[in-house]
Amino acid sequence: MLPVHFVRLCLPVLVTLMPCASAFAQNTPPAPPNPRAVPPASAPPAALSAAQLQKVKEILAPYKASKLSADDAKLIKRQLRDAGMRPSPALEDAMRAAGLPLQKLDELDPRPPGPPPDAPPAAVPAPTPASKAAVSRR
Repeated sequence: MLPVHFVRLCLPVLVTLMPCASAFAQNTPPAPPNPRAVPPASAPPAALSAAQLQKVKEILAPYKASKLSADDAKLIKRQLRDAGMRPSPALEDAMRAAGLPLQKLDELDPRPPGPPPDAPPAAVPAPTPASKAAVSRR
């Protein structure tokens, strides 16, 4: 337990320094970016451009949903991927409008579980001073 006279002496000093500490905290510049951090994956576009919609129509034109084979589904998926399109609500809408829903392709050529193979790896959080201290104490 702290002696009473110590608390009486320190309390006014602490009260005086509190506004300074909060002002310092507000003016602290942000930490520099972590060079090892992986940028977040870009979200798929909310809508396809007119050129992308036209490309979807061109890719799907030779096929009928009722006569689609697993090889056809693989080829369509490859063509869409080569055209820079990834599964998204906008692509699903465009394919449904063209008469060949994405779900039909997935039935014939299922997607593997987990993230797409070309997705960036999950971001590894940068070590913080607290985590470094915890590691050094072990």
